[in-house]
Amino acid sequence: MFQENKKRLSNESHMSFSGQSPGVERISMGLQNSRNEVSSNLLSDIELDSLSSDEREIVLLQFESGCDRNYLTKTALMRKRGWTHGMIATFVPVPCQTRPNRYNRKTPIHLYSEDRIVEVEKSEAFKAAVSKVYARKARSKTSSNKRKESLRARVISELVINLPKWSQEELVRASVDRYNENRRLFGELGRQISVGSPGAIIDRVCVDLLITYFTNYDELMERRVGRAYRALMRSEMMGQVLAKISVRFPFLGHECDLRTRLKVSRSSYQSEGFLGCL
Repeated sequence: MFQENKKRLSNESHMSFSGQSPGVERISMGLQNSRNEVSSNLLSDIELDSLSSDEREIVLLQFESGCDRNYLTKTALMRKRGWTHGMIATFVPVPCQTRPNRYNRKTPIHLYSEDRIVEVEKSEAFKAAVSKVYARKARSKTSSNKRKESLRARVISELVINLPKWSQEELVRASVDRYNENRRLFGELGRQISVGSPGAIIDRVCVDLLITYFTNYDELMERRVGRAYRALMRSEMMGQVLAKISVRFPFLGHECDLRTRLKVSRSSYQSEGFLGCL
């Protein structure tokens, strides 16, 4: 009975679809045939569905424009074969073919014969250009690494950590009082905590207090570290700060290890769970 109903509904759906627009079904079949032809002509060994949206658009655009798999676009040259804009302008300044670009009518699609590209890549001039490109990338990476190491050494040398000689009870009391005071200033009285709150909450506010008031971590992050190296410096400095906190106050070891693994500094990394525990 179920199979009969399923078959009947399928037939009714098909009939209603065809009845609404007689040409829609033919268009759908044509698109499917075009899709199959694209898969067989342009992508013999790659499924069209496995491509990214950008790559799929390129393939379909090439098919609609009438080019076959023996031609490459500029994007394909740079992404798949490692060419640069300068190399294209030097070795193949004039494309083999051009096709209309439906996204930008003023800029046609440049197509390059794969046989021509392979021939160019075998030349000594092209090999020399490739060597220069890789050498330039290596120099740039080396220079960047040197700047990072220099900045790391300078900032780490300026990191100051002066942890108080408090007992566990004194640290907990000071952290709770400071946290509640901040909540009052922001008008968040419902988020206040007490010494008897769950241990995970107490550990978080204790570590936050030590980082904020007994290190110059925040000052260094604001004044001396640029955006490019902020993540690296945060990881390096916070690692040292958390290591010393876990040694001075062993009961905070679990919280310090958690932040080290997550590479975060403040308790905001678990704000949802934090609020849920209050």
